[in-house]
Amino acid sequence: MAADNGRQVFAAPGRIDPPRSKGCHDLIKNGAKLRESAGGPRRSGLAPSAVSVALLGLEMKRLIRQLAGKLFVKNT
Repeated sequence: MAADNGRQVFAAPGRIDPPRSKGCHDLIKNGAKLRESAGGPRRSGLAPSAVSVALLGLEMKRLIRQLAGKLFVKNT
């Protein structure tokens, strides 16, 4: 959804054998920028309030759900 709206997409590759790595690998194949670490310029530059509003909007559309610890996952 981010790429469709002109936003940058970053993905960190996983191991090639677990199925859960497929999503990140597909993102990279389709133009996401490769991230090899969590630090540095990976930060979005968005204000925390803007991120909260965006996450709430995605929750209301039932595209994501919040887990314990303020973690979010895509609904399937």
